[in-house]
Amino acid sequence: MAFRNTLKLGVFSSIAATALFLTACGGSDGGGGGSDQEFVDDICAAGLKFSEDFTAALSDEDADPENIADTIVKPFETFAKAVEDANPPDDLKDWHSDMVDALNKLVKTIKDGDEDAIGAALEEDPISDPPAAAAERLEKLAADNKDCQAADFAFGSDS
Repeated sequence: MAFRNTLKLGVFSSIAATALFLTACGGSDGGGGGSDQEFVDDICAAGLKFSEDFTAALSDEDADPENIADTIVKPFETFAKAVEDANPPDDLKDWHSDMVDALNKLVKTIKDGDEDAIGAALEEDPISDPPAAAAERLEKLAADNKDCQAADFAFGSDS
């Protein structure tokens, strides 16, 4: 049970940071060519849904405290798919691909169920900030996006 409480606190801070950085990635075909506005809209919607789903999963009284991985994997899978489906602007195509890979790796780690590995994966924060110019550009759009506001979502660590 201590792990569950630690995970709740650690995951929220780690996920808040990681998900925010992850969210600036997207593109179901690794494509690129998406507009900044559509990308921000898609990523912020995914971030808000993740936040709601993750909170609900941790609040589920029927969840097995001995198997936290089963409790949290679905919100991560849903988020990973939504991020992958977002279409990034051309200048974020490579960064998006790296972020989708990192998010899918995190989902695999959670599915494997090793609590120590899950904790380490969440703590190491393998997600980099988007390039500064792109983060600034996207953050300006996110400031007016209701989903970004509700999720307290940003496109960079300095945002």
